[in-house]
Amino acid sequence: MGNGNESSEQHNDLIVIGGAAGLAAAFRARFRKADVAVIQESPIGGDCTFTGSVPSKALLAAAAHGLDFGEVMKSVEQVAAAEDAEVLRGRGIGVIEGRGRLGSPRRGKPTV
Repeated sequence: MGNGNESSEQHNDLIVIGGAAGLAAAFRARFRKADVAVIQESPIGGDCTFTGSVPSKALLAAAAHGLDFGEVMKSVEQVAAAEDAEVLRGRGIGVIEGRGRLGSPRRGKPTV
C-alpha cells in the first residue's frame, strides 16, 4: 500500500473513516484501482453491520418470506464475517485501526 516511499507516512488515493457507507466507498474506489485505506476504531462495518441496518433488514426480509429465524441469523453472521479486516486487506484495502479525524491547513495534518 502507499507509493513506495520509505517514510513512515502513508499515502493513499482515498482514506475512509469507517462505517458501512465508508466500506461501500472503499470497495467502489478499489474497484476503480485506487489505493484505499479504511480507518476504523470499532469492528469493521460499525453498528450498521452488527446491530443496525444489516440485521434489521435481514429480519424484515425473513418475516416477509416466512424464513426460519436461526437461518436468518446465520446469514447476518456471514455478512459480518465478510467485512473482517483480513478480508478487506485481502481485497487490497488497507485497514488502520484507530480513530480518524480530519485536519485543516490551520489545525495541522489529520491524524489517526
